[in-house]
Amino acid sequence: MPDLDDYIEAIEAGGKRMLSYGITSTMDAAVGMSNGWTEFAAYEAAKATGRLPVRVSMCLIGDKERNILEEATEKGYVAGSGDDMLRVRQVKIFIDGSIGGKTAAMKTPYEGAEDNHGLFCLTQDETDALVKRAHDLGYQMAVHAIGDAAIERILNAFRAAQEANPAPDRRHRIEHCGWLSHEQIATMVELGALPAPQPDFIYYFGDQYVEVRGKEASDFAYPMRTWIDAGLRPSASTDCPVTPLNPFAGLYAMVTRTTDRGTVLGADQALTMEEALNAYTLESAYASHEEEIKGRLVPGQLADIAVFSQDLFEIAPSAILDTTCEMTLLGGKVVFQK
Repeated sequence: MPDLDDYIEAIEAGGKRMLSYGITSTMDAAVGMSNGWTEFAAYEAAKATGRLPVRVSMCLIGDKERNILEEATEKGYVAGSGDDMLRVRQVKIFIDGSIGGKTAAMKTPYEGAEDNHGLFCLTQDETDALVKRAHDLGYQMAVHAIGDAAIERILNAFRAAQEANPAPDRRHRIEHCGWLSHEQIATMVELGALPAPQPDFIYYFGDQYVEVRGKEASDFAYPMRTWIDAGLRPSASTDCPVTPLNPFAGLYAMVTRTTDRGTVLGADQALTMEEALNAYTLESAYASHEEEIKGRLVPGQLADIAVFSQDLFEIAPSAILDTTCEMTLLGGKVVFQK
């Protein structure tokens, strides 16, 4: 098991690699999942010793079997604790698995497996209780839910928590949020819930989706255009290390809806480059309640800037994948130069 020093070294190395792609902010999607409080302590130690290269939003694991939320509460941490470099913000729980593994919880069965609807990690009662606990403590939820049955379960929990203790601008998030119905999208709008997808899934896993769910269903996977038209504000990110850290695959997927094998999935869900960049910047800041301090190139916001090798508004979509980061600034200071 890695010790504290190992984690600090990894945080520094990983952060530097992010800077090489122009990434200046990240969410660690499950702090404490592998080694409990040691992971939380490592972030604080990395920041205190100048070894935290990027701004980090810490999403605490708060699941049924792995949970550091209670320890954080006992130690006096509250939602929003920290500063612009390191902040405690979200709580993570897992509702289901993955599409590729045929474990995402679906209302309809997988192709060629009529008895397989995926699996749930939590019952509805367990989901309700975990969400209510974090919600009542003031945290924003960042819940892993990919299949429509899992999304239904977490929306039920969001509704119950909000009805018991209204917090209209909490912005509870559904991480991935890949396979859902128009009715569920309407419910998300009603509840103020946010989709937090990884568009590069279309690029890396799209052909696998067709194999296990069929082409028609896959065309509506991660429906960025429909979300935006409904008034939702989807963010964009990778799911590193499930997918590579490179953000350009995500930009390419948002603009073209094309897999790495050339299959087009739901061309009607494609975004403009402006919308794709907005999802990766302003909407990502909005998704972590930080849109007032970052996400735009305007006076008064943090000068976190990525300089790319090509003008993404001028090049052909196929050239997006060949783009590299030439320089990165964090708070106005050059922190990476190719």
